[in-house]
Amino acid sequence: MYESGSLDVGCGRFGYHITKVETAKLMEQPRTCFEIKEYPDAQDKIVEQHVKITADKECRRHPDHKVKKADKSTYIQEVYVEKPGSTQPYYQFNIWWKEGCVLENNRLNEQSIHDPLDQKGGQGDIKCMETLLWIHKDCAAKSKLGGNIQLGCLMYEFIPTNKRRVFPER
Repeated sequence: MYESGSLDVGCGRFGYHITKVETAKLMEQPRTCFEIKEYPDAQDKIVEQHVKITADKECRRHPDHKVKKADKSTYIQEVYVEKPGSTQPYYQFNIWWKEGCVLENNRLNEQSIHDPLDQKGGQGDIKCMETLLWIHKDCAAKSKLGGNIQLGCLMYEFIPTNKRRVFPER
């Protein structure tokens, strides 16, 4: 959440951007699932194996990748479709630093997409892929379609659309 604006000071205008700061612990937060009505074209068309394959492909494309606080160039956003031009659903994966999020004790200003909770467990691509797949599975079990989860300050998201998420400008 933020507010932007400008102020005329007589000799010019000054712009401002105020961001609400959220302190987060380096832990998993509850998942948010999206209603099926938000993505009606994808209803009954999402194939779990395709989610797994495309999530795995996306995570492996970014070995040792870290998302940095307030640095959109480090955010990940990819859209896949099995057969372009068909009625197959799109699989969009987004990983970004939640705007206004600060880790408890200002601990880190970046997080690895492969080990977001800094557990150093050597899980690598598996943790990234499993997180994106879990979003799909957990939301599907609740009769929902796609969703996101916050791990520390990192947001992981799976949505069945080619309409790209817009990240706020700084």
